[in-house]
Amino acid sequence: MDAMMEEQHLAMLQAKLSSLPPKLQNQVGSLATVQGYEMKPLQRQALDEIPVLALDAAVDPSESYEISFMRVLVRWFKHEFFSWTNAPRCEHCGSTETKTVGRADPTPEEKHFKANTVEVAACSKCGGQTRFPRYNDPAKLLQTRTGRCGEWANCFTLVCRSLGYEARHVHDWTDHVWTEVFSDSKQRWLHVDACEAALDSPLMYEKGWGKKLTYCIGFARDHVVDVTRRYTQSFEELLPRRTQCSEEELKKAVSAIDEFALDRSLVPYPATVAVARRALLSARAMPKHRRQHTSPQRRRRSGAPVEMPRGAPSGASLGPTMRQRRRPLSARKRAWNKQAHHSPRRGTKVHRTRRQRYGRGWPS
Repeated sequence: MDAMMEEQHLAMLQAKLSSLPPKLQNQVGSLATVQGYEMKPLQRQALDEIPVLALDAAVDPSESYEISFMRVLVRWFKHEFFSWTNAPRCEHCGSTETKTVGRADPTPEEKHFKANTVEVAACSKCGGQTRFPRYNDPAKLLQTRTGRCGEWANCFTLVCRSLGYEARHVHDWTDHVWTEVFSDSKQRWLHVDACEAALDSPLMYEKGWGKKLTYCIGFARDHVVDVTRRYTQSFEELLPRRTQCSEEELKKAVSAIDEFALDRSLVPYPATVAVARRALLSARAMPKHRRQHTSPQRRRRSGAPVEMPRGAPSGASLGPTMRQRRRPLSARKRAWNKQAHHSPRRGTKVHRTRRQRYGRGWPS
């Protein structure tokens, strides 16, 4: 019954997106990949491959633990666990002198592990051909441990989820994929590229690689968001390159998929808990550039939920009004004037210059 309901909800989502360009309709598959990371047997399989104790011993205590552990983790993943493959090693003679010459249809077994593409490489030494299935099943990638950026980001995002990090799988429409993790200490999302062992370097693609980015969409287990602004110095210069769909179409697609992801993530919770969790997840998913310019007063007028910082006083306990706070300050100022700004002749004040008055400041 649950499977039937899930299929019905998915069909309704696809119906909402049916009028949009095919590229936007296909984004639903990316959400399904990320939601697959939540399977407990898959996470246990990933944890069995991670040397947690050895990585923990290498953590730098001078830095926030979650960030320092992530630095160690991404270096281990790049240098010890996963490998890059442009063309596969020859399965006949073991030579690395191979070159991709074409593609082939996947076998039933390769389809089972979500290999939609199979590359064929020819060996220059023995002339034999070797198949290279581009697997999208993260469980299979834990075994093969090789691929290009798609396989790297797919497997590494699973590794992050298995360790308890809130993670996003970010798709760059100019042909790259990476991960983002949420930092509780910094209260923001951090860019992590396992292929480069890079942490919190979002401008590396535009400044370092010279990429002309267009769309960067982040997929998490409970939300979907356009994160392009984080990866460019000037969104206004990037905007004319976003021609694959209109901004209104993109907003409609992201909003529909995001709502679907959020609803699916709240199913296990009671109604009262789900409401509070929805507000929390929505605030966490919101890009920082939008969140930091939204005042509580503006959010109240718009009807959006207002989250006060932890430990902030409520409206009933804000303390004295500005007029009440101004009185003791004025008294301190008068006392300071009397002590420091009278001339040697008793009762005569010295007329201070503007620089003297504001340069010295008032005592706290």
